[in-house]
Amino acid sequence: MTVERGTVSLAVEEAGAGSPVVMLMGAGSPGRVWQAYQVPALVPDGYRVLLPDLRGVGGSAGADASGLAELADDVVAVIEDRVGGPAALVGTSLGARVAWEVALRRPDLVTGLCLLAVQMRAAAVSTVHAMAQIDLGTGPDRPSRSARAALGAAGLSPESLADDRDAEDWFDMLDMAPWPMPDGAVAQFRVAMADFPAGAPRCPTTVVAFADDAVCPPRLCREVADAIGRARFRTVAAAGHLGYLERPDDVNALILDFLRDLSTDEPNTDDRGGRP
Repeated sequence: MTVERGTVSLAVEEAGAGSPVVMLMGAGSPGRVWQAYQVPALVPDGYRVLLPDLRGVGGSAGADASGLAELADDVVAVIEDRVGGPAALVGTSLGARVAWEVALRRPDLVTGLCLLAVQMRAAAVSTVHAMAQIDLGTGPDRPSRSARAALGAAGLSPESLADDRDAEDWFDMLDMAPWPMPDGAVAQFRVAMADFPAGAPRCPTTVVAFADDAVCPPRLCREVADAIGRARFRTVAAAGHLGYLERPDDVNALILDFLRDLSTDEPNTDDRGGRP
């Protein structure tokens, strides 16, 4: 199905019934990535899961994104059209920052935030990774499998690559990325380098860091949790920037804990026993 917003057509996939959860992918990735592991975990637990393609990727069409606010307004349009009321938001990387921006712009539409691999400043390591993605995806020649594997390995935990057969499977997956990179994906990576939320959302928030994430190291996620204030901070071991694919059971458990806690009055606390 699609949601129309001006000249932009936003593709949205849905599954399940119950409390609405909107899940937002990172730069260059369509919403269907969540279908591999997260949707099968959430739907049986009684959640209606909505997977928008952020403008410029997947089935969405129209002008490419020029900033974070524009992407956030797209998500607002999806929530208003498909939900008609507040929803929980789960996002990773750029998708997490879009979710954060939605909560700042329209707090009436957000019951809670679960932010994976999120940061609040353009750190050198994440910026150079985004630039490398653009360079590799827009070069004059199709990148080799080995070049894609070398760049993609930066988003994986060393434990995911410890077994040669598993590593080859990951490299095969990374080599499936479209080339040349669509203009909409390029635009998203540029937004990821330049535009950041400012302000603390009022809703319950869980920040999830991936312990082996070289693209968005846990220290950057911790900065977000500290800036928000009463955010819960969690870490997934043996996971890189693609932790939701590398350690889906652990990530799903944290997402489900976050969703279940939205119906309680328990305060958010740090996983080390409380905020310092």
